[in-house]
Amino acid sequence: MKATVILEPLKENDDIEKYKAIYKEIQNEINTLHNSEDIDQMTYDMFLDDVLQMNDENYIKAIRSNLSGPKVFLKRKPSEVRVNGYMKTVLIAWQANHDLQFVLDAFACAVYIVSYISKSQKGMSALLLDQAAKEARQGNLDLKHQVRHIGNYFSNSVETSAQEATYLTLQMPLTKATRQVVFINTSPQHKRTFLLKQSSALEKLGPDSTEIESDNDIKRYSRRPKQLENWCLADYVSQLELQYPKTSESSDHETEQQGK
Repeated sequence: MKATVILEPLKENDDIEKYKAIYKEIQNEINTLHNSEDIDQMTYDMFLDDVLQMNDENYIKAIRSNLSGPKVFLKRKPSEVRVNGYMKTVLIAWQANHDLQFVLDAFACAVYIVSYISKSQKGMSALLLDQAAKEARQGNLDLKHQVRHIGNYFSNSVETSAQEATYLTLQMPLTKATRQVVFINTSPQHKRTFLLKQSSALEKLGPDSTEIESDNDIKRYSRRPKQLENWCLADYVSQLELQYPKTSESSDHETEQQGK
């Protein structure tokens, strides 16, 4: 690039297939040119005119045709095509290779981090689940013990560092945060997973009763007092904390306390 720019993807009606084909040709030329001795003396304009034989507009459109979101392209000479993004001050302090990129999409950054830290397990989940489920079915176990067997199988098969294993064994927290995260299942009612009531509560139900679902945030929200009628579900869950009396034997005595 002659200058640092932020490029966005081409629109679908901008001959995108045409420029995708041009992009492939550019990649082939760059791979060939990378091993050439002439690249050290080559300028950006020489690269366009002599190697690619195209103007700057078509070159930019070809690059945009391969983008899925906005991206920063740094000013680079043809000889620096394989140089990662870096900072001189960080390079001096770190004294090792690094690749720094300006974040334009926070969600894409989060996805990249999650995929990076879990990449060693890629492709293993389906195989492990298939084998674990097969062994659980062959063991003549009830449903509860089958689920436990599958969980143990995954736990024993996943690569874990010595430090992480120590923290897990000593029940020490792996992370700490100043904010608590609460999950609210907002799927359609017929698609929501739920927890069963305790065995003692289930035994008290009539033979034809279907009230086997334990209480949850959404149920409690639907029963909220009139003083909280204007509260949304998010405020209700984040501002109120459920507390169980120590001597209570029934969920009917659940209390909620403000100041979560």
